[in-house]
Amino acid sequence: MRAAVALVSVLGAACSRAESPDDDADAAITLPDVLFFPDAGSDAAGVCGDTTDSFLGFPALPRSCLPLCTAQTAAAIRECTTPECVSATVAADMSPPVSVSTYFGIYQVSFSGAGSPYRCLTWQQYSCWAEWCTDPYNIWARCTAADCSAELAAVHACADASTDYQRCAETRLPSCYLQ
Repeated sequence: MRAAVALVSVLGAACSRAESPDDDADAAITLPDVLFFPDAGSDAAGVCGDTTDSFLGFPALPRSCLPLCTAQTAAAIRECTTPECVSATVAADMSPPVSVSTYFGIYQVSFSGAGSPYRCLTWQQYSCWAEWCTDPYNIWARCTAADCSAELAAVHACADASTDYQRCAETRLPSCYLQ
């Protein structure tokens, strides 16, 4: 019983606040970024595109931000005959990141991931998942367990079964490197 009284006292103290004329302003709300890296800042200078009208965590990158790789990288990718070649070519591209304004903040995206937390191909894939496999994607994106492989497998299963997702991926993923 004493523990319950002590808990009520602690909760009551934590919930009370002093009233003043300045207290009618809303306090900032901080939401955890489960899947997102911190945004690049609030300065909109240098932003290549605005997707703030979309509430998706990863909206499709605007055409004004694409393609993100050099012409040499695009040509080298077209010459590749193996996935390993494509991966090595993508990793070697040092194109600078671009800044994209989203509903959740301004994020930097680059072709190879160099200089930014997001790779263009990954961003575009997530945008298709968010749009066409919404429920499994949202479950996976919010997963905080040590192992979210079952949730990711559900996203892949949805993507494999969805012709809408496949059309989306066939259009958006190459947009990162097609000139």
